[in-house]
Amino acid sequence: MSGTPSPDRLEIELENRSPGEATLRLVGELDLVTAPSLRDELSRHQARGLRTVLDLSGVTFLDSTGLVLLMEAAREHSKDGWSLALRRNLSPSVARLFEVTRTEGLFEWVDGA
Repeated sequence: MSGTPSPDRLEIELENRSPGEATLRLVGELDLVTAPSLRDELSRHQARGLRTVLDLSGVTFLDSTGLVLLMEAAREHSKDGWSLALRRNLSPSVARLFEVTRTEGLFEWVDGA
């Protein structure tokens, strides 16, 4: 998948996969319309027991639905070792949302490109 997604679309790209871990790069808007596709993708990784790292640097808009989805996913630790981490390379608007909602502490953060 490449190019700029339409406003009602979120592209989810498998950026890297190593044993036990997958990195997904999100491009577009994470909102009420697009959150179900991310929820489905996260469920597939959770079922495989893969630690999932989300690169949100390509997310241009994040609403409360998307934020709640991320918060719920971060709380779900399965017996298979699944966990969720977010890369620190956020766009200014997405970083601001985490700041004003005071939700940064709910997530595991990793450094990344």
